[in-house]
Amino acid sequence: MFGMKPRAVRGGKLTAILLVLAGALAVQTPLMAQSGTMHGAIGEAFVPDILQRDATMFVQRLTLDETQRTIFDALLEDYETSFRDRSAVIRQRLAELQPDRGQLEETRRRLQEEAKEELRELLEEMRRQRAELAPGQTDDHIIQMYKSRTEEIRKKLRTARGPAVDSDRLRQILDGYRKVLEEWTEGKRGLRRQFMDNVRLLLNDQQIVQWPAFEREFRREKTLSKGELSGEPLNLFHVIRDMDLEETHRTAVAGPLAEYDVALDAALRPRNDYLPAAQRELAMASETGDISQAETVLRTLTDLRVAVREVNDAFTESIAAVLPPDLRREFRERARARAYPRIYRTTQAQRVFAEARRLADLAPEVLAFIDELEFRYLAELAGANEQLLETVRQHEPEVSVQRALWRIGRSTGDRRRQPDDAIAEGFRRRHELDQRYIQELEGFLTPEQAESLRRLRLAPGAWQTSGQPRSGAGNRAPDDR
Repeated sequence: MFGMKPRAVRGGKLTAILLVLAGALAVQTPLMAQSGTMHGAIGEAFVPDILQRDATMFVQRLTLDETQRTIFDALLEDYETSFRDRSAVIRQRLAELQPDRGQLEETRRRLQEEAKEELRELLEEMRRQRAELAPGQTDDHIIQMYKSRTEEIRKKLRTARGPAVDSDRLRQILDGYRKVLEEWTEGKRGLRRQFMDNVRLLLNDQQIVQWPAFEREFRREKTLSKGELSGEPLNLFHVIRDMDLEETHRTAVAGPLAEYDVALDAALRPRNDYLPAAQRELAMASETGDISQAETVLRTLTDLRVAVREVNDAFTESIAAVLPPDLRREFRERARARAYPRIYRTTQAQRVFAEARRLADLAPEVLAFIDELEFRYLAELAGANEQLLETVRQHEPEVSVQRALWRIGRSTGDRRRQPDDAIAEGFRRRHELDQRYIQELEGFLTPEQAESLRRLRLAPGAWQTSGQPRSGAGNRAPDDR
């Protein structure tokens, strides 16, 4: 570390102090953090709203004829050219706002050298004071003193010497970014609106009737996947499509689906409208360390995300209600598995039960016991999953806000504690349920059979969610292990 030999300092506690001191040098200044959060927000802003691959949806859903298709292709090419040209101008304006990188790098090196020199001095003092300890004397006072000095170094890096540019200049740069990005957000929306208006002018009377539903579907297909909360990116149209229902049942769900179409769009539009501003403001808050501003934005955005999730949750039940019992259960299971995959994925115990049945030479009474044990497990699992579902619905919005604030705070030197997670506790309890039944199953098998199951269960990456063994890297979440 910086050419020094920290091993010369003896004692576990003092060695820990060295690690803290090394961590002090890892504090990022706002412009150093900029390469992540700021660049991420800027990159998202330069993705076109309409892509070449979207042409198929326009042609098929609106049943464009050959002449309309030719004009549509020309409109799309014009949109792409306009987007490319105007975005290039915006990128250049953003580039001109960047401070001189050579100067920033020189400032960064100077700060590192100063910090290394202070660290060397601390090490020498620590060695000297430890050597002067009388026999039997503890080094607690040394530890406390150097903890304090460590924090002083951190504060110097974070505040006294400040970022690579002074705070006023940083604010000026970020305000410039904000102004340009706000202008571009409106310009991007204008290009999309102009394209959609031009396409609408192509349509005949029958196609015009389809236009409002098409716009809602297009918005849903393009943006619903931007959901981050469980249940937010769920598309119930896809669930119904994949069930391949008979005509009678498709007719039964048509009414609730039409209501879902309108209700989901009403929730999606404000979320989509706010998302660019939220990404921009969160990037700014991350650069400046403005936790209060970040929290305001995060809570507003999270409320809009919850509104989308609530529409999906409500219409999962509304659509299920018009289906017969067997299809109702299948629809609800499919919808929940997509909306809340962490909850409704195949559990470890279910995979173990499936593998246990494949063991060789199982006596009939053993197979009967496996069936009975799995029946009891599934009954308990259903209750555990319902509890988890309510826990996720209740706590995930707040957990997501607090985790985001923790990440932003960490990037700017704010040493706030990582938030507690009630959801993780719920998954821990379900994991204990799995282990209890797995142990009961292994206790009924022969030692050889139990060991065979145990090897499969503990092998990294040995399972897929389908319950089939595989080789390669694992994909299990911690709650399923």
